[in-house]
Amino acid sequence: MDMWSRLLFRNISEPCGSTLRVGRDFWVDGKGRGSSFNMLLTPEEFHRWYNAVKDRGRAWVSVCYYALEVGERGNMECRPSFFDLIAYDFDIPLPKEECVRLREEDSKRFNGLLAGVRAEALRLYWHLSKRFNCTPMLLFTGNRGYQLWLQLDKPLPALYYRMAFHYYLTGLTFDGRMDRNVADPARLIRLPYTKHENGGLALPLDPETSTPLKLEEAVSRLKPASVSMLEELANIKPLEKPKRMVIGMKKATGVFKIRPCIQEALNNRLDGGNGHMMRLAVAVEFLNRGYTVEEVVPLFQSQLDFKPGKTRYFVEKAKEKGYKPFKCSTIRRLGFCIGESCPCFRTDLRGACSSKSDPIDTVIDLGVGLESLGCSVRGSRGVVTRGIDGSG
Repeated sequence: MDMWSRLLFRNISEPCGSTLRVGRDFWVDGKGRGSSFNMLLTPEEFHRWYNAVKDRGRAWVSVCYYALEVGERGNMECRPSFFDLIAYDFDIPLPKEECVRLREEDSKRFNGLLAGVRAEALRLYWHLSKRFNCTPMLLFTGNRGYQLWLQLDKPLPALYYRMAFHYYLTGLTFDGRMDRNVADPARLIRLPYTKHENGGLALPLDPETSTPLKLEEAVSRLKPASVSMLEELANIKPLEKPKRMVIGMKKATGVFKIRPCIQEALNNRLDGGNGHMMRLAVAVEFLNRGYTVEEVVPLFQSQLDFKPGKTRYFVEKAKEKGYKPFKCSTIRRLGFCIGESCPCFRTDLRGACSSKSDPIDTVIDLGVGLESLGCSVRGSRGVVTRGIDGSG
């Protein structure tokens, strides 16, 4: 097993039963997440992909292993399956654009802020090392922050990623330099020795000297943390598969579920007027499904202009307004209907997928009322300039 396999694929399993493929989700230039196209990164294909993208930026893979499975209706389902790694993010608490400007115009202040971020990352590093008798990896992201990669001695179902993320933080508090909005099992992480799209190389560092480490040395130092106490506390059965997420609408019971067009939208770039309206549709759908604001905000982290603070503000506004889920007809108008791939597509004419009250439809038609959501209207139907993250 080579060093990359020891780092990323040490617990990969052979497909069996209804599982067709196991690997990591990854970023495909010009397309987005590979899982959206039932594509997963395996050890056999890793080096070819890595060599092609390492100098271009966005060399991202999923923190969880994904599985491509045949669903109950014979359709393909690609989703997080299990994990043996937890990643923690620490960033300068300023917008990305401001950090780029600050690095160019006032490098002394930028480096001072970056040193403060490194100190926080090291505080967690030594906490984990001493409390859990392990050795994480300290990684400079190449731009405005650091990551800590914590390997686990046993893979756990992806259902428990958020719980594990917070469990290993027990006893510590952090300021705004630690991003707690990345506790999602679907999150992507940047690979070491790849170029940051807005900076330099991402590099593993020696925690005592802050000097870069070669891959062999960085990997050989790693010592996984035990999951035994976490398993006991949560009564986790190792590799127990979580219940399948039901997609679509159950007309007989009237229970609302996340529609596949909403799921698919999260795997694509949501830019421009209609794209930002679709971000609102995503937030409203998940809020109506019972998700909290804290759980909805990280859903947008794959968007290139993601800003946690602004995203949280507009998600809270959407919740405050109490909007009902967008109608299928509204989603079609925005250009995000997935047609025959959606079980709702043919039943929509009978009203199975449309909520009885949809004020958003009126907002789009009349082009008014979006200021309270941080959106400004250009005057044409359905076209807005700002969306869930507040970007233009």
